[in-house]
Amino acid sequence: MKIAIEDIVKMVTMEVAKELARRGYEVESLEKSLTNDKVKTSLEIDMSEFKTPVLTENSFWNMDKGVTELIVPANTIISYGASREIKLRKITIKYK
Repeated sequence: MKIAIEDIVKMVTMEVAKELARRGYEVESLEKSLTNDKVKTSLEIDMSEFKTPVLTENSFWNMDKGVTELIVPANTIISYGASREIKLRKITIKYK
């Protein structure tokens, strides 16, 4: 059986990217044709400096478009603008 080195590189790269995404790193670009698995990209937002954490629309300005899950503190208030962005981008929220 023969396999091209380019195909090996693509397979290894995809597996590394999936593992990095699983660990919470933002993966900018993935070749979707290599797998049918949806790579979940998580982002934890640190709000430890706030007495009452608030997730606002501004939080999404510099956020990677590939983020599919946000991890926020349990008592986080989500503003209307942030709620719209969450629905628009189809992001799931996990409370920590």
